[in-house]
Amino acid sequence: MNTETQQPSAEAAPQAAPASNPNPNPAPNPAVARCRQAYNAALQAEVAKGTNAVLAKYAAIKAYRTALPALDSYENIRDFIASVTQGMLMDVIDSAQSARLLYAAQVAVGAVRANPANRRTNAA
Repeated sequence: MNTETQQPSAEAAPQAAPASNPNPNPAPNPAVARCRQAYNAALQAEVAKGTNAVLAKYAAIKAYRTALPALDSYENIRDFIASVTQGMLMDVIDSAQSARLLYAAQVAVGAVRANPANRRTNAA
Protein backbone atom coordinates (compact mmCIF):
# COMPACT_ATOMS: atom_id res chain seq x y z
CA MET A 1 0.00 0.00 0.00
CA ASN A 2 1.47 3.32 -1.03
CA THR A 3 1.01 5.99 1.67
CA GLU A 4 2.10 8.81 -0.63
CA THR A 5 -1.14 8.67 -2.60
CA GLN A 6 -3.21 8.85 0.58
CA GLN A 7 -1.49 11.98 1.96
CA PRO A 8 -2.81 15.38 0.83
CA SER A 9 -0.38 17.27 -1.31
CA ALA A 10 1.40 20.23 0.26
CA GLU A 11 0.80 22.05 -3.00
CA ALA A 12 -2.97 21.62 -3.00
CA ALA A 13 -4.89 24.03 -5.17
CA PRO A 14 -6.21 27.06 -3.28
CA GLN A 15 -9.82 26.80 -2.26
CA ALA A 16 -12.41 28.99 -3.89
CA ALA A 17 -13.27 32.18 -2.07
CA PRO A 18 -16.39 32.00 0.09
CA ALA A 19 -19.62 33.48 -1.22
CA SER A 20 -19.43 37.24 -1.40
CA ASN A 21 -20.40 39.16 1.69
CA PRO A 22 -23.53 41.23 1.00
CA ASN A 23 -21.95 44.15 2.87
CA PRO A 24 -18.15 43.79 2.72
CA ASN A 25 -17.50 47.37 3.88
CA PRO A 26 -20.11 48.27 6.47
CA ALA A 27 -20.46 51.92 7.36
CA PRO A 28 -18.07 52.85 10.15
CA ASN A 29 -19.52 53.31 13.61
CA PRO A 30 -19.72 57.10 14.17
CA ALA A 31 -18.52 56.79 17.77
CA VAL A 32 -15.49 54.77 16.73
CA ALA A 33 -14.80 57.26 13.94
CA ARG A 34 -15.02 60.12 16.47
CA CYS A 35 -12.51 58.43 18.78
CA ARG A 36 -10.13 57.72 15.90
CA GLN A 37 -10.46 61.30 14.66
CA ALA A 38 -9.70 62.63 18.15
CA TYR A 39 -6.63 60.37 18.33
CA ASN A 40 -5.35 61.43 14.90
CA ALA A 41 -6.02 65.13 15.47
CA ALA A 42 -4.24 65.12 18.83
CA LEU A 43 -1.29 63.19 17.42
CA GLN A 44 -0.94 65.56 14.46
CA ALA A 45 -1.24 68.62 16.71
CA GLU A 46 1.44 67.36 19.06
CA VAL A 47 3.80 66.42 16.23
CA ALA A 48 3.25 69.85 14.65
CA LYS A 49 4.24 71.47 17.97
CA GLY A 50 7.46 69.44 17.92
CA THR A 51 6.49 67.18 20.80
CA ASN A 52 8.54 63.98 20.93
CA ALA A 53 6.87 60.82 19.64
CA VAL A 54 6.21 59.23 23.03
CA LEU A 55 4.51 62.30 24.50
CA ALA A 56 2.59 62.90 21.27
CA LYS A 57 1.23 59.35 21.37
CA TYR A 58 0.32 59.76 25.05
CA ALA A 59 -1.69 62.91 24.20
CA ALA A 60 -3.39 61.05 21.33
CA ILE A 61 -4.30 58.14 23.62
CA LYS A 62 -5.77 60.56 26.14
CA ALA A 63 -7.81 62.22 23.37
CA TYR A 64 -9.12 58.82 22.22
CA ARG A 65 -10.27 57.94 25.74
CA THR A 66 -11.82 61.37 26.25
CA ALA A 67 -13.89 60.88 23.09
CA LEU A 68 -15.42 57.58 24.34
CA PRO A 69 -19.23 57.80 24.50
CA ALA A 70 -21.04 58.27 27.80
CA LEU A 71 -22.53 55.11 29.27
CA ASP A 72 -26.05 56.46 29.55
CA SER A 73 -28.05 54.50 26.96
CA TYR A 74 -28.02 51.12 25.24
CA GLU A 75 -26.85 52.74 21.99
CA ASN A 76 -24.01 54.57 23.71
CA ILE A 77 -22.99 51.42 25.58
CA ARG A 78 -22.78 49.51 22.29
CA ASP A 79 -20.76 52.37 20.79
CA PHE A 80 -18.53 52.45 23.88
CA ILE A 81 -17.82 48.72 23.55
CA ALA A 82 -17.07 49.12 19.84
CA SER A 83 -14.76 52.05 20.56
CA VAL A 84 -12.91 50.21 23.32
CA THR A 85 -12.50 47.19 21.05
CA GLN A 86 -11.13 49.38 18.26
CA GLY A 87 -8.80 51.03 20.78
CA MET A 88 -7.49 47.59 21.75
CA LEU A 89 -6.84 46.78 18.09
CA MET A 90 -4.99 50.07 17.66
CA ASP A 91 -2.91 49.50 20.84
CA VAL A 92 -4.43 52.66 22.29
CA ILE A 93 -6.10 50.79 25.15
CA ASP A 94 -4.14 48.01 26.87
CA SER A 95 -5.64 44.81 28.21
CA ALA A 96 -5.84 45.95 31.85
CA GLN A 97 -7.59 49.19 30.88
CA SER A 98 -9.89 47.41 28.45
CA ALA A 99 -10.97 44.96 31.14
CA ARG A 100 -11.93 47.84 33.46
CA LEU A 101 -13.68 49.76 30.68
CA LEU A 102 -15.66 46.75 29.48
CA TYR A 103 -16.64 45.95 33.07
CA ALA A 104 -17.89 49.54 33.38
CA ALA A 105 -19.99 48.96 30.25
CA GLN A 106 -21.39 45.78 31.79
CA VAL A 107 -22.36 47.63 34.97
CA ALA A 108 -23.89 50.42 32.89
CA VAL A 109 -26.11 47.94 31.05
CA GLY A 110 -27.52 46.87 34.41
CA ALA A 111 -28.07 50.46 35.46
CA VAL A 112 -29.80 51.38 32.20
CA ARG A 113 -31.92 48.24 32.39
CA ALA A 114 -32.95 49.02 35.98
CA ASN A 115 -34.11 52.54 35.07
CA PRO A 116 -37.83 52.35 34.16
CA ALA A 117 -37.47 55.35 31.83
CA ASN A 118 -35.05 53.37 29.66
CA ARG A 119 -37.21 50.25 29.28
CA ARG A 120 -38.49 49.73 25.79
CA THR A 121 -41.96 48.48 25.07
CA ASN A 122 -42.67 46.30 22.09
CA ALA A 123 -45.79 47.69 20.46
CA ALA A 124 -45.80 45.04 17.75
